[in-house]
Amino acid sequence: EPTFWGDFVAFLGAVFMAAYLLVGEKLRTKESWSLWTYVQPVTAISTLSCWLYSWLLDEEELSFFCLEHNCVLGCFSPKDHALYYSIYLGLFAGIGGHASLNYLLKYIPTATVG
Repeated sequence: EPTFWGDFVAFLGAVFMAAYLLVGEKLRTKESWSLWTYVQPVTAISTLSCWLYSWLLDEEELSFFCLEHNCVLGCFSPKDHALYYSIYLGLFAGIGGHASLNYLLKYIPTATVG
């Protein structure tokens, strides 16, 4: 069932995405930032923000290494498909989507990319 809160959060997401694209266009065209120079800090900040948010909301203690459970790459078990989903999201959504949008900002107007 639709709620005001859901609509508000969706609207906020659209506003922040528009601001993100406008800043990206300015930095990529007028400031001549390379794609790597722009995407790398944005990705680092979003990674830290997501980690912090999940850490604050998770009821269990988070661990990076989970050595006692024989986990690899943080809390991903070798039998867990979350590791593969994370790699997929990083490669296809991150590089294929996010980085390609930022690449296009140098050559195509923001309204068209958005």
